[in-house]
Amino acid sequence: KIDEAKKEAEKRAKMLEELDAQFGVSEVVESEKREKMRQKYSERDLKGLTVEHDLDSFMEERTTILTLKDKGVLDEDEDVLVNVNMLDNERYRKSVENKKKKILYNAYEDDEFDEFGNPKEKSLLSKYDEEINGAKKDSFKIGYDNAIERKQA
Repeated sequence: KIDEAKKEAEKRAKMLEELDAQFGVSEVVESEKREKMRQKYSERDLKGLTVEHDLDSFMEERTTILTLKDKGVLDEDEDVLVNVNMLDNERYRKSVENKKKKILYNAYEDDEFDEFGNPKEKSLLSKYDEEINGAKKDSFKIGYDNAIERKQA
């Protein structure tokens, strides 16, 4: 019984191969495979994407997986790459800094003049500027000279 089933399977396989050869199906499959390999995602596709981490935070000899940052569907902003673990570490460091901060009250307000004696422009509640405007984040663009493209956004 088993031998008969094997023989039938071999016959069917040969018959299907002959049909493929007659109709050229194997050529179509091969051409699709070649096309997929040609369109493979590569580093040239990443050129110009922004990474929302400081370049120094990446360790050499270590692989870091970056994913697209979440954003609204209708947002027209450019795509940004982030690493979730690095974001968690940054959030943890920020919370530790906030716990260490002391009261920022300065009765004499010496900070209202710069080193040349000119008055500095200051917002009304300057200690809340970071919460209102958002924290400054270091970023860089892939594929460009990092000295030029590094910026605080």
